[in-house]
Amino acid sequence: NNSFPINSLMSPSLSHMLYVFLISVVAVPVKAHESVSLTLSCGNHTGGVQWEKNGVPVGRGKQLNIVVKDMNGGNYTCHDDAGNMLNHVVVLQEGLGYRPAFLLKSPEGEYVTCTSKNYNGHFHCKWTKSSDRRKAEVLHFSVTRNISCSLDGDGTTLSCEDKRHCTFAEEEGRITVSIYLRNEFRLEKYQTHFFIYEIVKPDKVNISKVEQNTFNWTYPSTWSRPSCYFRLAFQIKVVGPHESCDKEKKVKTIHSLSVTICKKSKYKLCVRSQEEVSDFMWSEWSSYM
Repeated sequence: NNSFPINSLMSPSLSHMLYVFLISVVAVPVKAHESVSLTLSCGNHTGGVQWEKNGVPVGRGKQLNIVVKDMNGGNYTCHDDAGNMLNHVVVLQEGLGYRPAFLLKSPEGEYVTCTSKNYNGHFHCKWTKSSDRRKAEVLHFSVTRNISCSLDGDGTTLSCEDKRHCTFAEEEGRITVSIYLRNEFRLEKYQTHFFIYEIVKPDKVNISKVEQNTFNWTYPSTWSRPSCYFRLAFQIKVVGPHESCDKEKKVKTIHSLSVTICKKSKYKLCVRSQEEVSDFMWSEWSSYM
């Protein structure tokens, strides 16, 4: 047996406070300037027992009482008198009331940003690690509504699919995505809640020039069909040939798939789309010069 029995890690009064991620990894939510006491047990070993925390001796006996506070979690191991390891557990502290430090906020003010290209039940969530917390790693994630997800290789993107999602049906309720990140012996939990319609962000449109100053574009190939039901609105903007589409300029919203520009000097046409009946995410700008 190479892990502590879970019921030996917590008393009934504390059990609701602990996150048990693996049989040998637990996290203890602790408020600033407060502490939580736990008792660790080495199991059924009948001989002498010695305890270590991060390789340093901290006590003897079948049980060890510890106090978790101020980011002082650790890797606890118990050994027989010959030095053979009998059990181990990693105790993490989730600091309640501390300012989150592992992730950076997006321009929209979110730590975890989720988007979907359409209403087909797929979505992606992403986050950015702080420069001084690059070693922070995802210990665990969870998503409601029986949605299946996988963590991408770099550990900063979650790809999800709701296989029971019905494109034309009303959603059952908000989706909750929870991400638990670990850095050394500290844990931080990040959550976001949304309906799919709130995170739909169409892909960029494809612009083509049909006459000297007349342009057409098409719905993104990834957008939900039929387009007569999932209608898009479009914003157009004209900027200088070497200017970014993000430059502050007059914007016009239209519902057709073409436009004629009345301008003789050189310019760049910018077009982006948004679901017609929503007021949430616009696609990225497409441009034609």
